[in-house]
Amino acid sequence: MAITLEKSTPNKNKAYLWERMLVGGLAFLIFALFTPRMLDYLRPATGDEIFYLITTKSLFYDHDLNETNQFQERAWLEFYPTCAEYQAGWQGFTPPGIPCTTNAILKPELTKTSRAGIYTKHGLGLSAIILPAYALGGRLGVMLFLNGIAALLTLNIWLLAWEATGQKRIAWICWAVLGFGAPVFSYAYLIFPQLTTGLCVIYAYRRARLAALARQRGEKTNNLWQMLRVGLCLGVLPWLHNLYLVLVVVLILYLFWGGKRFGQTQGVARTKIPRPTIIVIWGYVVLFLPLIILGILYLAYLTYFYGLPLPNAGDHDGFSNPFYFPLGFFGLLFDQKYGLLMYNPVYLIPIAWLFKLWFGRRVLGQAQRAEFYWLLVIIMPYFLVVADYAKWWGQWCPPARYLLPIAPLLVLPLAQALVELKGRFAKWYLGIAVGWGGLITLAFGLDPRLSYHWEDTNPAKILLWLENNIAFLKNSHLGNYFPSYTNLIEPLTPPFWFAHATWFGLAVWLGYRLVRQKINLESGANR
Repeated sequence: MAITLEKSTPNKNKAYLWERMLVGGLAFLIFALFTPRMLDYLRPATGDEIFYLITTKSLFYDHDLNETNQFQERAWLEFYPTCAEYQAGWQGFTPPGIPCTTNAILKPELTKTSRAGIYTKHGLGLSAIILPAYALGGRLGVMLFLNGIAALLTLNIWLLAWEATGQKRIAWICWAVLGFGAPVFSYAYLIFPQLTTGLCVIYAYRRARLAALARQRGEKTNNLWQMLRVGLCLGVLPWLHNLYLVLVVVLILYLFWGGKRFGQTQGVARTKIPRPTIIVIWGYVVLFLPLIILGILYLAYLTYFYGLPLPNAGDHDGFSNPFYFPLGFFGLLFDQKYGLLMYNPVYLIPIAWLFKLWFGRRVLGQAQRAEFYWLLVIIMPYFLVVADYAKWWGQWCPPARYLLPIAPLLVLPLAQALVELKGRFAKWYLGIAVGWGGLITLAFGLDPRLSYHWEDTNPAKILLWLENNIAFLKNSHLGNYFPSYTNLIEPLTPPFWFAHATWFGLAVWLGYRLVRQKINLESGANR
C-alpha cells in the first residue's frame, strides 16, 4: 500500500462550478440555520468582539479611527439587551453591571500612541472587512457575512482534500468533520480575525501547492485571477494581526519555491522547469500589486500612529518565560477549555500522520518529502509563537481560537491518512472522534454560551453542564479529570498532573495505533 499525494493531475481533480456552489452553499445554509440562536444567546457581544464593532461604527458614522465620541456616547449599548429584554428572561450573557443599568461602563483597550484620542489596539482589517455587512444589517448582517466566510473556508477544505486524494468521499468527510467541528463552527458567528485569516491562509496554500505540482509536471500554474486573489489574501493578513506576517513570508516562499526541486520518483528524470511565459510574468505582477499597495498603506498606518513603520509591542500581552512555554505547547492541544483535541479529536489523525511521515521521511518520494517539509515550515513557526504567548488561550473566547488560522491546513494529512488507514481500529477511532466532536458542536449550537470560557478557576462549561444535568455526575468534580493549563495563579495540584499524563498518554497510544500499520512510503511520489 502506498501513500500518494495526488491520485491524478490537478486538472482532473478540478471541481465544476456547480459542485463548488453546492459545497459552499450547503455550508452557508447550515451555518445560517444556527445564526438566530447565536444572536440571541451570544449577546451582548463579548471579549474582543465589542471593540471590533465599535471601530466599525466609528468608520461608518464618523469616517475616522478616533473612538472618543463612541465611548462617550456608550455606543456599545447598541449590542446590549434593553431593560425589557433583560427582565423578560434574558438568555444571553450577564456581565456584572452591564445589562439594564444606568452606569454601564466599557473600558476601551487602547493602543499606546502619542496621538490624542481613543484608538483601538486591535487590528483594523477585520473592522474594515465587516463594514459593508454592518451597514446593511447591523450585527446580524455581520454574523451572516461571517457565515459566508466560514462557508468559503469549508469549500477550500473540501477542494484541498479532493485535490490531494482524487476521492470525493474523502473530501466530503473532511468537509464535515473539520468544517462543522471546533474551532471553525464556533467562530463562524464571532467577530474575531482568526476565521478570515484561516480562509486566506488555506486559499493561498492551495494555490501555492497546485503551483508546485504544476512546476513538477511542467504544466500551467495559476491564472491571473487566482494570483490576484492570492495577493489580496496575503496583503490583508498583516491588517488582521501583526503576527500573521510570519504566515505571509512562508506562504510567499512556498508559492515561488515549492516544486522547483521536485524529482519525480527514484530513477525517473527530473522534470525540466519551463521558463516563465508572459502570462506567468503577469501573474507575478497581479500577485505583488495588492501586496505592495496594502503593504505601503500598512507601513504608513504604523508610522502615522507610532512614528516608526513597526508594530507596537505595547499592544501585545507579551510572551511567557521559557519555564511556562510547555504549558502553552500542550495546552493548545489538551486544555479542558481551549484545547483543540479536547473539542475535536479528529485532529489527532492528521497530527499522528505527520509523525508517521517524519519518522519515514528518508524513504519518502522526493515530491512527498518536499510537500511534507513545506507544510511543517508553514505550520510550526506560527504554532510555536502562539504557544509562547503569555495568554495563549485567547482569554474570553471559544476553544482553539489561535489555532484556527492553521488548523484547516491539517486537512491535507487528514485526507491522505483517511485514504491509507485501514482496519477496525482506524474506523472505530474515526467513528468515536466524529461522534465526540459532533456532540460538542450540537451542544454549542443549542446553547452557544457553553463554548465561551474565561481563565478563571471554574471547569469547562460543558463539564459543569453535565454535572448539573445528569444525576449520577453530580458532585463528581469532572474538571479534575481533564487537564487545565490556564489557572496559573493556582497551584498545579495532583489531579492536574494525573489528568495531563492520562490524556497525553492516551493521545500518544491512540496516535501510534492509528499509524502503526506497515505502509510503503517509498513509492509516495506524485503520479
